[in-house]
Amino acid sequence: MWRLAVLALVLTGCGAGAGGEHACTLIAAVVGISVDLAPPIAEKTASATVEACWANTCRTHPLDLAPASKAGPQTCTGTGPDAACSAQSIPTGGKHGVVTVPDLPETPVQVTVTLTEPGGRTGTKKLTATPVMAHPNGPDCGGGGPQLNLAVDASGTLVTR
Repeated sequence: MWRLAVLALVLTGCGAGAGGEHACTLIAAVVGISVDLAPPIAEKTASATVEACWANTCRTHPLDLAPASKAGPQTCTGTGPDAACSAQSIPTGGKHGVVTVPDLPETPVQVTVTLTEPGGRTGTKKLTATPVMAHPNGPDCGGGGPQLNLAVDASGTLVTR
């Protein structure tokens, strides 16, 4: 009988956390390409597409653009662990969009962003960049998938973020 008690104690000790463990959740990451348009570019853009090429194959996706925003000043009800904080969303004047590219590799990708003005005139921006593995739960929980974060800055240049 005492052997059973010792076995239970040993097994309990094996299952106890050593204090350094990290819980991994089921938070996912979108595998794809995000594009931010700076305000001067966004105000002239009615629609956009993203073409991604690698391994001798190209994939073109429409880029659904939404108004971009940032967090405003934060206000809190206190400083303790039970305090509640909030911030308002403030429009930036820019636009943001994400295209899902399920087979996006972690190798260099040639990206062409085509911006279309309300009158139909288009402009293209190109670059080659390497998607980076996203870790929504931190590096100890494995990757959620590769992502490439791009921006068209105020001068109209396509850059990585």
